[in-house]
Amino acid sequence: MNSKYAIITCLIAGCLPAPLFADVIVLTNRTSEAVSFQVKHQAGQKSSYTIPVKELVSIPVTAAVEIQFGSEDASQILQVEPNSVCFFHQRDQELLELNRIGFAADVANKAVVDDTDSKRQDTAPPKNDSDPPNTKICTIPVKLFVDDEEPFVRKLWEARLRARLERASKIFEQHCRVRFEVVGVDTWDSNNEVRQFTKMLAEFERESRVEPAALAIGFSSQRRILQQRTRLGGTFAPLRQHILIREWSKNMGEAERLEVLLHELGHYLGATHSPEKDSAMRPQLNDGKANLRSFRLGFDPVNTLVMCLVGDEIREHNVRYLHELTPKTRQQLQSIYREIIKITPDEPATVRMLQLLGAGTPGKPSAPKSSTVPK
Repeated sequence: MNSKYAIITCLIAGCLPAPLFADVIVLTNRTSEAVSFQVKHQAGQKSSYTIPVKELVSIPVTAAVEIQFGSEDASQILQVEPNSVCFFHQRDQELLELNRIGFAADVANKAVVDDTDSKRQDTAPPKNDSDPPNTKICTIPVKLFVDDEEPFVRKLWEARLRARLERASKIFEQHCRVRFEVVGVDTWDSNNEVRQFTKMLAEFERESRVEPAALAIGFSSQRRILQQRTRLGGTFAPLRQHILIREWSKNMGEAERLEVLLHELGHYLGATHSPEKDSAMRPQLNDGKANLRSFRLGFDPVNTLVMCLVGDEIREHNVRYLHELTPKTRQQLQSIYREIIKITPDEPATVRMLQLLGAGTPGKPSAPKSSTVPK
């Protein structure tokens, strides 16, 4: 992770107890220089942030906040609702602006309550808008696998994959407060006759035991499959317990392998393909960008919000499967995906995400149950 991702100076002294529920706002810098601003929470706490150029920051909140930005002689204050995505923008010598990215429906505080939500609320401490936001890290236990085609001894491949996941985890921690932690390492025998990626992923699901982890990540070195089509990795659905990644490639560097891992873990947390060319969720990876020193490995702001929403479901409700998402989060995700489809109507990954959430899109056929999230 780029160490300059966001420079944060908190002005809140001490450590206060966190409420059960936490929302978030995502701010990104689309200007030509670093932007400093201050966030004022309803309880009166203030936090100061500086976002470098082309970087972003996700800020936990419990209610609408005031954002103060601009120079001392041209200071501006804007109220921002929870679960919003905003970007700093400046044209030529004009005043700095903070604009919100809109969604098909109001994602901010758009709550739908059913019996399940009511039961959860009954057992939870009451939420107070003046409470400090929940900033704790959500840890997802991971089990790493390689298949029998892995050319290196265990000492080498285990160290390589542990280090890669650790680097990826640091990026997720800063984007959405989610950590991926290795709790086990194992191998599986992949079938040399399997040539289709979806069949190989299904085989990996059958052959690998996830426990004691919540997520199994398999790295396959099957070369015969690689020669059939360019498919770097995949999973059947967000929060599905298995991810498969193609490890063998003579033309891929470690930085690009890290970006593939980011991409697939992003899908695990609900992220979909992004039209932003510098996002790890762009549809086509292995394009050489990740190898550039000037390139930032990370996510676009909209997918960052998506991952924050899903991460909070795991953190606060112990959600482990897609069907366990609360109606509120389900509706928020649907609104975001629909907005992305407006920009990229021919992107199958986002259509697939909507279908998995039980929301159809006009004019789009239903995806077969065995489909992976498209690459």
